[in-house]
Amino acid sequence: LFQKRTKNEEEYPSESCNLKTKDTEKSEKWKEREWDIWIKQIEKSWIIQNSYLEKLTGKWFKNKKDEWEAWLRAMEDKWTYYNENMDDASTLYYFKKSLNWTDDKWEKWITNMKTKSTFPIENIDGDYVLNVFRNNITWTTEQWIEWINTPVRQAMEKDWERWLNEEKYIINNWIHENFINWKNKKFEEWKMKKWKVEEDEFWDTWIPNKIIQFSKRLIYNVKWKNWKERNERETEQWNQLIEKIEYDIYNRETSQWTKWKNEKTKLFNTWIESLTNTWIQEEHWNMWTNK
Repeated sequence: LFQKRTKNEEEYPSESCNLKTKDTEKSEKWKEREWDIWIKQIEKSWIIQNSYLEKLTGKWFKNKKDEWEAWLRAMEDKWTYYNENMDDASTLYYFKKSLNWTDDKWEKWITNMKTKSTFPIENIDGDYVLNVFRNNITWTTEQWIEWINTPVRQAMEKDWERWLNEEKYIINNWIHENFINWKNKKFEEWKMKKWKVEEDEFWDTWIPNKIIQFSKRLIYNVKWKNWKERNERETEQWNQLIEKIEYDIYNRETSQWTKWKNEKTKLFNTWIESLTNTWIQEEHWNMWTNK
């Protein structure tokens, strides 16, 4: 239909493109209909794709039940027996890193613990908490309860937040990649239609107001303008459709994630409350200090 010109060819366009205005208008109407038909097909295609993604997403959340239970078991083992698998130095610094406390906040907590100590402060060298584990310095029951309910519990909650963030990233990234692949594939199908490829190749090289025969120049300038405006309309309509789809995906994804997160957070809070109460009742600090 269209022929691409080279620098060595004449200034006059190919006769195969030399259509009358009436024919041009008819051609434009046909192309607009083709686009309308295609965009409706895309909307139907997305309904199918969306249903597929919903099933996979539902399956993902369902499969997380086993991972969630395994994570809780791993957490309990980690915090119940954490001191057995740590060297002396890591006992203190592990908590500092886990909690992301500022030095001021950490010092304030240490000072509070020291004021309740049954061991003379002046005889303690080095880091206060580290010496508790290294030298079996005596803490009162109240101090151990505060230890469990403050840095230990908060560090466990930080672990929970990190796990949630990792899982949210995984599901968000997976949904996003699937959508991007679908979107790019579909729009590429439109751009690669034979008649459109030929048309785009021709008009991409066209120079408006080129010095050619006046009557032909008018016709070609009109056709070029029609092509340009039609492509702009198509791009705008496509972007509007994609924005709507992305909005729907985001709302559904947020709703599913929020429901799952709230359910699991409630279970986590119940679990951590039960675990820390058990530690306190059984004076679990004796295991931590290997007494």
